[in-house]
Amino acid sequence: MRGLQLAAMLYFHEAEAEREALWVVSDMRTAGETVDAGVRDSLWSYFYFNLLRKAPRAELLAGLPAKDLLETFLWLYPENEVRPDRQAPVAVLCRCARGSRRRQGGGRSRFERLQADLDREGASGPLRDEVVEAMQRLGGR
Repeated sequence: MRGLQLAAMLYFHEAEAEREALWVVSDMRTAGETVDAGVRDSLWSYFYFNLLRKAPRAELLAGLPAKDLLETFLWLYPENEVRPDRQAPVAVLCRCARGSRRRQGGGRSRFERLQADLDREGASGPLRDEVVEAMQRLGGR
């Protein structure tokens, strides 16, 4: 039943429904339920592409309490079970989710680790630009 509910929420790629789906899978995690592989793939796209863009990332990171967001993400995509082509993005997503648990800003080393993950992924675009800007603001080295 939850699989159909989630499929319906994710079908049209509407932000509000995707945020609601995140709450549903968080509830499933705490209830010890399982998630269909197709739903995991749909949620992967939601996580990954929304974390790459600043405004959707803020909404995503505000969608669940940070602890629940990280635990739900790691439950959906355990680092040791993720496909090789998704290893670096998982590291980036985990870092973003962990970062949401801390105050804004953080230390330069946190941004350096995130930049290294993005470099391994060959990433470019808004997320990478924001990391570079943050490191410039922090100065040093």
